[in-house]
Amino acid sequence: MKRLPGILALLALLATVPAFPQPSANDQSLPFGNILKNKLLILRGFYGSEKLEFDADGRALPDARLGFGPTDGTFHVISIHYPPGKVVLEGDLPLLNYHLDTNSVSYAEGIVKRSVTIDVPDSTDQNAVEHALWSVFYRPGKSITPSCTAEEKADFAAHMRRERERQGKKPKQQAESSGPIPPSGICFPLGEHVLHHVGKTEGVSAPISIHTPDPSFPDNAPKGVFDDTVNVAAIIDESGRVTTMTVVKSLGLSFDQVAVAKIRTWTMQPALMNGKPVAVSVTIEMRFSRH
Repeated sequence: MKRLPGILALLALLATVPAFPQPSANDQSLPFGNILKNKLLILRGFYGSEKLEFDADGRALPDARLGFGPTDGTFHVISIHYPPGKVVLEGDLPLLNYHLDTNSVSYAEGIVKRSVTIDVPDSTDQNAVEHALWSVFYRPGKSITPSCTAEEKADFAAHMRRERERQGKKPKQQAESSGPIPPSGICFPLGEHVLHHVGKTEGVSAPISIHTPDPSFPDNAPKGVFDDTVNVAAIIDESGRVTTMTVVKSLGLSFDQVAVAKIRTWTMQPALMNGKPVAVSVTIEMRFSRH
């Protein structure tokens, strides 16, 4: 998977992250305990794995899965621990929501857990801890700026309008199950791009569902009849994993969290081009239906 040239200008810690809970009064007194807790960090390698281990120079162990860009590398820090010879960060994969009307990105706490373990010669030495952390994560700095082009935004807006019209005309009793929908005009606001798009790239076949279950209703879902969707822009990689997800049509935090967490459990046969697996961008429609 290719890293994007020039993407470094986008990568940084967001100084203020809305919707994340505030630290408690009894935070850790060890290095960085108060500084990084409940902050958003971005992994230098944009790794998509949920459990990661690194040596003291920031090199990931061989089983780490490289992602497509900063969306995969986001990490919401919940706690930091300092066992002998280690720095361990526990957190989650934040929920990203792209707002087309304002061309902005918001972040909320996710429900997919994530952990990062870094080797360090002396976990009580602040200089050693700092070196280890910034070998793995980008240092605090500029905010992430959405990078969708005007053409992408217009194409994406037209695509979402067509989807709303399609859903409005569909009888409730014929509601479809969840799954990929035509991916015209996908915009990944943190800059991820893939070369192939089902329905737009000649000779590319669509991924085939193997196990793509519908989501369950959140515990705090409204009572009574309900039929609506969360739409998620995503990349399906060469192995059929769904990754790099951004909510582009929201039903509210609880529905969005459940939708993204469920999609991460999906298994698919990858898209093919000339008989070879390729990564493709798709829009996934997660339907919540209760009658």
